[in-house]
Amino acid sequence: MNISIIPWLALLFLYTTASLVPAQRSPNLQLPHRSVPVNATVFPRDPPGFGVHVYLHIVRPLNTEKVYLAAIAVIHDWAFEGWNAFIPSRSTRFTKTTYGITISWRSIAYARERDQLQMKHLILGMLHLIERMTEQHIFCVSTSSVQLYMQGVGHIELLPSETLARNNVSDEGLAALHNTSLRAPRAQNLTSKRKIVDPTDSDFAILYERNGEVISFVDFLSAVLYAMATAAQASNDQHCRDLAGFNIKRNVVYRINGGRTTELGPPLTYGSVRRGLQLLSAALYDEDIAGEVRFQFLYQGDVLGVGNIALSDFASSTAR
Repeated sequence: MNISIIPWLALLFLYTTASLVPAQRSPNLQLPHRSVPVNATVFPRDPPGFGVHVYLHIVRPLNTEKVYLAAIAVIHDWAFEGWNAFIPSRSTRFTKTTYGITISWRSIAYARERDQLQMKHLILGMLHLIERMTEQHIFCVSTSSVQLYMQGVGHIELLPSETLARNNVSDEGLAALHNTSLRAPRAQNLTSKRKIVDPTDSDFAILYERNGEVISFVDFLSAVLYAMATAAQASNDQHCRDLAGFNIKRNVVYRINGGRTTELGPPLTYGSVRRGLQLLSAALYDEDIAGEVRFQFLYQGDVLGVGNIALSDFASSTAR
């Protein structure tokens, strides 16, 4: 190879990997649904100077599935505010409690300081926290220090809700300690279609059906979490033409294509994608279902887009 072209190749590599939001492409449903998508992004890239120090309190375990569901819910809320939105300097503690898990966050940066806590730092911090707990095979009470250029700018805490905190280690906690799921997905009619109507907007709905292999709840929720975080980089009203990626283990892939049944119909937006994924994951958890799934985003009966979550080729080629 001509040595003189190597720097140009390096620049080309950096350019093609620098984009945070996956490339916008025309819907292409012909690609194999089990393949890791060619434009997949595991999770958003850390900005310069960003770091997270994670402290795990392993003697206080939490239920893995409920941690994922709470993380999905809070990322939905953070993303709604905007990827680059700032958290007020030296703010009071904000909290969100759902599924028996409380997530709290706050800024510790002074107003005079250049580097301030933003929503993207919280989302990235949550991904780092989930990754760390996955590596350690323990989901538990934790504290994360978000840093920019070695300077702390914010904290994220993961705690049991007050009701759970008054008890000793629960059965759920013991299950999380041994990295096991409390529930096994039960068999369902694979051909039955189900509909979820958004309780906050009755015009918006998700139509879905199970398809194919069983997927563990944790792996399924992991795929949803990373899809949510990837979609969080775009504004609420930005048109989502193609969103694809995989979960932390790369054994589950997700694909979403934004197409309209009529040119006059509303487009599929990233805000709708995030809301739809949150509704879908909550519904499957409540119905005790986990597995490969196909779904449609609907608004006033029009199909905004389609998607699926399925085992990847990597998972299919390994023993399960």
